[in-house]
Amino acid sequence: MSAVAAVRLEEAERETLRALADVLIPGGEGMPSASDVGVAGKWIDRTLGARPDLAAPLLAIVRSAAEGKDPAAEVERARGADAAAFELFALAVSGAYLLSPKAKKALRYPGPRRNRAYPDEAEHYLADDLIEPVVQRGPIYRPTPSSNELPGARLP
Repeated sequence: MSAVAAVRLEEAERETLRALADVLIPGGEGMPSASDVGVAGKWIDRTLGARPDLAAPLLAIVRSAAEGKDPAAEVERARGADAAAFELFALAVSGAYLLSPKAKKALRYPGPRRNRAYPDEAEHYLADDLIEPVVQRGPIYRPTPSSNELPGARLP
């Protein structure tokens, strides 16, 4: 578990999230909607557990969505109010959707697979000197930003 305290959504917040998520991922043509796969349940919990930086923008949008208002209008309002926060909200919702086995099955996506390296695989790639310039150049890299440095990332 992350060092950041787990975010607990209240049932009313989950209901609002279900409605907003169905606007983003309505389903149809053989694909389930966000609520059909349980985005507002354990999948959003797992998403926020893996990416706690998405909690603040998600909660801000969910909590600002007016109860009893049209979810589609609330999504458009949120998108116009803060595009960066809305992008993170949409990332959290789509990430939760893609964690669901129902969504994966509908997409015919089995999930990540581990490919074994064969004992002679390196020799195969080294045989034609294709990567020789890379080996000769040596290691180079660009440091990646921490999650606090990413645009729009705000920890709760």
